[in-house]
Amino acid sequence: MSSPYYKNFTEKVIELNNRLRKKNICIGIDDDAIHEYSARCSVFDNDSKCGTMLLYYSPTKNSFKADVRKITIQEIREKVENLFEAGKVETKKDVHKPSEVSKGLYAYVDGSYIHKKIGFGAVILSNGEIITEFSGQVTDPTYQHARQVSGELMAVGKVVQWCIANNIKEIAIYYDYEGIEHWVTGKWKAKQILTQRYSDYVRKSQVKIHWKKVAAHTGVYWNEYVDVLAKNGAQ
Repeated sequence: MSSPYYKNFTEKVIELNNRLRKKNICIGIDDDAIHEYSARCSVFDNDSKCGTMLLYYSPTKNSFKADVRKITIQEIREKVENLFEAGKVETKKDVHKPSEVSKGLYAYVDGSYIHKKIGFGAVILSNGEIITEFSGQVTDPTYQHARQVSGELMAVGKVVQWCIANNIKEIAIYYDYEGIEHWVTGKWKAKQILTQRYSDYVRKSQVKIHWKKVAAHTGVYWNEYVDVLAKNGAQ
């Protein structure tokens, strides 16, 4: 995360993924591969990696260019390249920062499963401004069977850990997988080690959580934001 334009790159990847979603193509920023004006990204076709591309940012023009020569599948290379034709990609019309900012302290969480790797992502905000964010990989072998669900639960755990460390007693958590809430409230019975540990930890944390369900991949900006964080964590 060495680039001062990290957020610009993240927002652009959110935009690209939304435009490519129906084509089953996914782009993720490679870990420790963001420099001042460039970022290396892995490109996936149905969760199988098919090469990388370099994403370049011009702060003076607030525009992006891409070098797609290392995407190995020609059809996918052309689809990604088409997004960068002159005038086509500047802002994502249906995925944008909300005009009405939610008040108070809240978080968005997500998990991802890419190329047999599990990632988690979370962002904590106060009145619409980012306080901190988390992105990483779930490496515990006992949790691998749960795929992206492990990432979802890990993301919540990171938020709760942050609340405990900062003496925060109450927070809203936005999520798109209903088990996140139901295993804690008891609506779903926690039958596996992963869900039992998760529900016990959240309940005993004494952090009051206001659960907020959002529909996945429907253009909710911060939900798409943590989706990118989770995909990056998986890589």
